[in-house]
Amino acid sequence: SIHLLQAGATSEQVSWRTQRVRPREEAFQPEVTQLPGEVRDASCCHLDVSPCGNFVVASFSDGAVDMLDFPMLSRLTQLQYAQPCPVAKQKGIFVWRATVTQRAYDTNVYVISRAAHPWEVVLHEVYPLGNSFVKAVKSEFALAKVCQAAGGFLTDFCVHPSQLYLVAAAVLPWSDARSILLVYDLWSGELLKSCEIFTSLLVAPRVPLHPSLCMDCSGSYIFCASTPAPMGPLDLQFDRGSPPVGLSGCSDLLHSECWQKSNAELIAESTSVVCAVDFASGEPCYQASINASCISLGSPWHDPCQLLVGARDGTISVWQPPPSISARIRSLLEQSLEVFDKIEGAASRDSGSLSPPLSRVEEAVAFLWATKLQAAIDWSHWGEAAPSDIQPMLPLAPSPLAPLAPLGSVPQWPATRPEMDVVVQAR
Repeated sequence: SIHLLQAGATSEQVSWRTQRVRPREEAFQPEVTQLPGEVRDASCCHLDVSPCGNFVVASFSDGAVDMLDFPMLSRLTQLQYAQPCPVAKQKGIFVWRATVTQRAYDTNVYVISRAAHPWEVVLHEVYPLGNSFVKAVKSEFALAKVCQAAGGFLTDFCVHPSQLYLVAAAVLPWSDARSILLVYDLWSGELLKSCEIFTSLLVAPRVPLHPSLCMDCSGSYIFCASTPAPMGPLDLQFDRGSPPVGLSGCSDLLHSECWQKSNAELIAESTSVVCAVDFASGEPCYQASINASCISLGSPWHDPCQLLVGARDGTISVWQPPPSISARIRSLLEQSLEVFDKIEGAASRDSGSLSPPLSRVEEAVAFLWATKLQAAIDWSHWGEAAPSDIQPMLPLAPSPLAPLAPLGSVPQWPATRPEMDVVVQAR
């Protein structure tokens, strides 16, 4: 079920009360059979609200996706049906056209979600027809056949703030490049380029790393975090038991303390790899080994450079990327707002679009990418550059009331120093 809560502020705390509850409706689910006594998980795992505030897309753990009316929460259409064995968590996201002019011409609603196969994502166009809503496939995004043959599937995806690109992550269990990053054209489905991630490892993962993604609000960097997995020396790459072929003489390595640990002990010592990739060039900027189950970037209204990390044990920490990354994010936000105010600000206020406008920051970032930054990306060499200066993240001291630098103050970028590619352990 889906609950609509309303906040009620008191003198000391904020209380929530249920305003509306919508039980999940049964719908046509092709090719889904259920054995006697079998209980299928059909919990709601993701919610997203449209920019106009009139719709909600609800995603369920069985793979179904519903588009709801807000605030009544009545179902308007079902975008995806339930699947027999969903591989990854379903996620539906609203997307929109990049500029005000495009949105004034195209008032339809667009939702991107996982498709029936674990290596596919689909963009649906939803529009009213009489008293109901109908859907049509706008574009499809899929792994290449060679990646599918390597057992590949998409682990996560997100939409670039420009609303021009879909960024996806995939794992290829039977390939040398086990974790990859892919960038698609959002409106045509064309694969622009892909690159390998988590390549700077001083520890050996026992299983392929499953990346999850998020982006800063300026669209400058892609932040990738692997799901927690056992990490350790080289011997963790091999099955315990008899020495692998070619390593029979390494008895001291294969029978080390780490080799003798049980699976439960290895899981307890699991950790994650977090890295940042420059979206304009595909170049990795930093990488660290952190206990992370999920990550999220700060909002543009507070501090867009902070990285929030949720750990396996339930703790939440705030991390600060290197100064060069923070400076670039702030600089691009400043440039976006300046250009938008000069060129598109008046046009957006006078626009006759049927949908309410987006926030000023989202409008500005999407406009700058659509009119200027998009043409500066060289996709033919994207992701091919070697990492030049990987710097560690630093945890922030817990000071929620500390004053933050205003958006207009941009620190000086540090000079680039030639350094070796390293992984820094952070606690």
